[in-house]
Amino acid sequence: MCRVFVLFVPFILLFSSCERPLSPELESPKIVMEGISPRPLFFTRAALPWVEKNWDVSEPEKLLGEYELTLQMPQAWRVLDRERRFGAVLLMGDPATFRTLLDALRQAPDWVLTRIDATSYLFERSPTKEWDTETDLPALLQKFDRHSSREQVMARVQIAHRLMFIDETEWARELLDEVLETHPRSREAWAQLAILHGMNREWEESADAARRALKLACDYRPARIALASALFAMNQSADAFPISRKLYRETPDDSTVLYLYAQIAHAVHAYKDEIEVLQRLIAMLERYEMPTGAWQIYLGQAYSATGQAASAQTAFQAALADETLHEMQRTHALRALERLRPE
Repeated sequence: MCRVFVLFVPFILLFSSCERPLSPELESPKIVMEGISPRPLFFTRAALPWVEKNWDVSEPEKLLGEYELTLQMPQAWRVLDRERRFGAVLLMGDPATFRTLLDALRQAPDWVLTRIDATSYLFERSPTKEWDTETDLPALLQKFDRHSSREQVMARVQIAHRLMFIDETEWARELLDEVLETHPRSREAWAQLAILHGMNREWEESADAARRALKLACDYRPARIALASALFAMNQSADAFPISRKLYRETPDDSTVLYLYAQIAHAVHAYKDEIEVLQRLIAMLERYEMPTGAWQIYLGQAYSATGQAASAQTAFQAALADETLHEMQRTHALRALERLRPE
C-alpha cells in the first residue's frame, strides 16, 4: 500500500522570549474581537488566556476540552454547534492544527469569515460582511503604522501566514516581498517564504529560502522544519533525517514534527525511530479521540520490517477496529495479517 502523509505547515514563532514584550495586537485576538458583543463563542486553545480574561465563559478550560475534539471533524463540530448555537468562532494559533475546521467553515453557507489579524480568524453567522483581502488588508496593516519597525515586520509575516491558509498566496507573497525589500536579514520572512514555496510544492525554492533563514539564525526552528520538509519532498531524506530527529528530540509532542519525522524515518528505513514516533503519535490522537487506523497500519509495517511479528499483528488488528478505515486500507491490513499467521 502506498503511504500517504499530510505535511503540516508550522506556525512561526517570530521572536525569542528574551526580547521585550509584544503589543497585544501581536499576541492576542484583540483586533478581530474588537466590538464583538457577548455571545456563545467557540475558541481554540491558543485563545484561552484571552477568553478567560475578556469573555464571560464559565469553566472555559472544560469547554475547550470538548471543543478540541471537533477541530479535525467538521461533522462532530456541527453537532456541537447545534447544541451550543455559537454566535462566533475564534480560530487563534497554528492554522495547521485547525485546518480542517477552517476549510469547512469557509465552505459553509451559514458561516462567514469576517475578520483576520496577525493571530486569528473570526467567523460569524451569515448574513454579514465577508472579509475581502483587497479592501480589508490595507486597513488591517494601517493599525500597525504607529508600532515599531520590528512589530511592523512581525505583523506582516504573521498576516501573510494567515492569508496562505485561505488561498491568498499572492497577497501573502506581496507582504513577504515588501518585508524582504526593507529587511533582507529577516529570518522570519525568509522562513515564511520557505513555507509558502512548500505549500506550492516549489521545493527547491523552499529549501533555498529556508537556508537563507538559517544563515541568519542557524538554529531557527521554523526554518529547520521547512528545510527538512523540502529535502524529504525532493527525495533527499538522508539529509533531512538528522534535522528531523533533532527537532523531535527537542519537541517530542509537536504534531508538526511528529508527522514529518515519521515520514522521514520510514524513508531512510530507520524503523526503530519510526516505531517510537508512531507510538507517540497514536497516543496523542487517542487522547483527542481521533481515528488511528491508518497510523496503526504504518506501525504494523514498521514492526514487520524489524521482525516483531506479534507486535505487528496487534497493530494491524487495532487498525481493523477503526471503523473510519478506508476499504483499501482495510484490505491491506487483512492481507498483512494473513502473511503474519504461522503456517
